[in-house]
Amino acid sequence: MFLSFSAGPKYLYEDFFMKELVPVFEKKYQCGGSNEKRIISGLSMGGFGALLYSFHHHEMFAACFAFSPGIRTNDEIINLKKEEYGIRYGYKYAEYPETRINQHWNKNNLLYLSDSMSISDLSKTKYFIDIGDDDFLYKGNIQLYLNLKNRKIPFEFSIRNGEHNWEYWKESIKIALPKMMQILP
Repeated sequence: MFLSFSAGPKYLYEDFFMKELVPVFEKKYQCGGSNEKRIISGLSMGGFGALLYSFHHHEMFAACFAFSPGIRTNDEIINLKKEEYGIRYGYKYAEYPETRINQHWNKNNLLYLSDSMSISDLSKTKYFIDIGDDDFLYKGNIQLYLNLKNRKIPFEFSIRNGEHNWEYWKESIKIALPKMMQILP
């Protein structure tokens, strides 16, 4: 069992999403109910979350579509200024740069997980990752590409002209929706 993305026991977002929200949503709207009927998707921070949940719960999703996912390399995390780190990560992992990369970070680090999880588990979900060539998050996304490619995990990776903004994501969604419809039974 993975720890929830939350650093402490107060806000267990991942547990809430998987154990409460998904079952209630599927019952109310009579959808899903099995991994081949579930796709998870998100953009930016939500793209990171969609990938993380699909890694942690690979048995639950047929596919994951991540648009401009918020992935940073360890070097980027270590070198973030204290103020920006606090705003973006709320000191969930550690306040000081030298301790930011720790056990809790790695349990929620897509780059670490993509390099350490079993190939069998990673291959259970179809991954579609899309990022703009001028997106400030490109380094982490390129590293994820390399990790998956080197381990021969099936995935689709797209780099198109664009930035980290709604103009880019509107096109991403137009491209992704037909692919999503092909996956669902």
